[in-house]
Amino acid sequence: MVYWGLLLALLLSATGNDAKKITKEIPEEKYSYVIYYDFIGKVNKEDSTRVVTERMILLSGQNSSKYLSHNKFLADSMILDQYNNPKMMNGAPSFSMQGIPKAKVNHQVSKNFSNNTYKFNNVLGVQQFFFSDSLPGLNWKLEVEKKEVLGYVCQKASTHFSGRDYIAWFASAIPIPDGPYKFSGLPGLILEIYDTKGEYKFLSVGLEKVTKIITDPPKNSTLKELKNGSDYKTVYKKFKNNPGPFFEPDNMKLPPELIERAAKNASEMLKLQNNPLELDE
Repeated sequence: MVYWGLLLALLLSATGNDAKKITKEIPEEKYSYVIYYDFIGKVNKEDSTRVVTERMILLSGQNSSKYLSHNKFLADSMILDQYNNPKMMNGAPSFSMQGIPKAKVNHQVSKNFSNNTYKFNNVLGVQQFFFSDSLPGLNWKLEVEKKEVLGYVCQKASTHFSGRDYIAWFASAIPIPDGPYKFSGLPGLILEIYDTKGEYKFLSVGLEKVTKIITDPPKNSTLKELKNGSDYKTVYKKFKNNPGPFFEPDNMKLPPELIERAAKNASEMLKLQNNPLELDE
């Protein structure tokens, strides 16, 4: 992971012509709630102690939402500040990764409830991919059990998604049909959801009601667009089988030995992560 992180830092701290690749269109979204979740994932089938944990954040409103690592959210805010107030070096804007938090979970999910779609964004090696697709048509079964989460009375619901059976607890007092990751479609915000084997959990630990407009960071033009989720799965399988080419950036030349070490490290890590969140990956 050390070399992987170094490569990303080198890419994001690019100066000169590379900085010009950042687009000037900065979208704004107005959200109603900010929900903090602890994501807990047992990523290895044989070793239950190998667990990935990350504080995630869901920015949710009536029409749209955005789910990502809290560290990524903080990093985006700091990068946006650098973009708006750049330091100049040799006559060109300079961007630094010093002090910017690093995320362990790189994927992001942005939902659009007006057209029932979502956009998925992930980093594979040093390349960033995204696709848009229809929201999963989850068949929810409402249960009679209730419990309190973060001071809200929540009702139990169950569903099946991507090879796993899930239990969710949603708060009808927050009438937003949203939840962490790709989960949605209940008559209230999902504050807790986990698979029945206890291998993956999304547990809310905080909630804020907001009215402010939140600005997304400028988008990098090197993002690679895929047609749909099926195409992403194909690319992800290629990454798992041979991560080397995914550590070759499009916009700069890196030492071959650095790329080789990063690819080897990624390959070893991927072998240990043999229990994905979505079992059909």
